[in-house]
Amino acid sequence: MMLNLLFAPLLPALENRFEEGAIFKIDPRHAKGLGTEKVNKATSPSYYLSACAIFQNEADYLKEWVEFHKLMGVEHFWLYNNLSTDNYLEVLDPYIKRGEVELIEWPYTQFPACQLTAYEDGIARTSGKTRWLAVIDIDEFFVPHHHDNLIAFLLDFESFGQILINWQFFGTSHIKSLPKGALLTEHLVRKFPEQFHSTWNSNLYAKAIVDPKLVIFPVISAHNFDLLPGCITVNSAGQSMSPFPITPAVVVNDIQINHYWFKTLDYFYTHKIKRRENITNEKYSPQLIKWLLKNGNSQMDLSVQRFVPALKKRMKH
Repeated sequence: MMLNLLFAPLLPALENRFEEGAIFKIDPRHAKGLGTEKVNKATSPSYYLSACAIFQNEADYLKEWVEFHKLMGVEHFWLYNNLSTDNYLEVLDPYIKRGEVELIEWPYTQFPACQLTAYEDGIARTSGKTRWLAVIDIDEFFVPHHHDNLIAFLLDFESFGQILINWQFFGTSHIKSLPKGALLTEHLVRKFPEQFHSTWNSNLYAKAIVDPKLVIFPVISAHNFDLLPGCITVNSAGQSMSPFPITPAVVVNDIQINHYWFKTLDYFYTHKIKRRENITNEKYSPQLIKWLLKNGNSQMDLSVQRFVPALKKRMKH
């Protein structure tokens, strides 16, 4: 089953996404989109590049994810905690105190509505505050190939409203577990083939870096956003395309998203399979698991390794 793409069945859930008395309410200005609003070009946003993500029990990887994306040029983070029971607050507290992270508690259980509405809230909060907003998950890492950071990459896209960047799906690299403090980016080096596409999942999926003030609500996909009329969505090669989660081709010549969905073998067996079966009704037969582990480790990819030494220095602080 593809992830997060059964749009039609989602609409009723999105219309009634929260219980009565929920703390989050959609701002009425956003209920009908932003098509009648004019962009105030005289107002300069506080940040050039920010990130928005929702997480649940990912404290072991939060610091690496934040520090890596700071290394990539992300200046501010809006992070949504979805009912975590681990030590996420201990990890994020230094960033919160420094004003780098805004933490929003998001105690909703219905998936994927809890994710989509968090993104909608994040886009509403960041509209006008950041030129670009990267909307990704904690297991996703932007890896530019020819630039030293995302800022340098984005300077070529100033005339566009949204950039869709393709996944590269990483497997377990045959690693049973990682010791505390070991970096995913350093040790997980094997992936599915670059052009991987199947009925289970696909590198044709992309995630967005978007100008939040151009987004039309409601948000119905975690992968892309509808924009105001006249605003252009492109892929990472600058080619115009429709804003849709599945791109026509896997384009990763200049940048990719390393998607560490499996993490380690222990994580895959004890956490990922159970969670996916619970929230999406996906079934992981022994045959499927064997196929995933074989194909997910079939190709070496060391493209992120040039950033690891600087990341290690950051992780010591």
